[in-house]
Amino acid sequence: MDNELVSKILTLKNWEKEHLSFINTQAAYLTFLYLIFHNEDENILKKIYYSIDYSEKTLREILKSFEKEGWIEFHTNAQDKRFKKIVFTQKFMDKIHDWLTVYNTLFSG
Repeated sequence: MDNELVSKILTLKNWEKEHLSFINTQAAYLTFLYLIFHNEDENILKKIYYSIDYSEKTLREILKSFEKEGWIEFHTNAQDKRFKKIVFTQKFMDKIHDWLTVYNTLFSG
C-alpha cells in the first residue's frame, strides 16, 4: 500500500472533519461532492435523487439541513413553482474553494 497516498487521504479527511462539520454522514458527504462537481446543472436536484444511492427522503433531509445551516438556498421558478434550483451561498462557495485548495494541494502533481 502507498503510505504517501494513505497519508494524503487521512489529511484530507481530518481537514474535512474540522472544517465541514455539517457533513456528518456518508450520504451528506456524497451530496456535498455531487454539489461541488455538478453545480452548473439546472436539474441538479432531480439528478441528486437519481445519482446518489440513498432514499429521496434521506437526501431531501440532508439538503434541508444544508439550507437551514445557511450553506444553500432553494430558488423557485416564477412560472413553475414545482421547479427548485439549488443556489450556493457565499459561505458554501468559500468552503468549496477551501476544500478544492486542500484537495489540489494534496493530490496534484
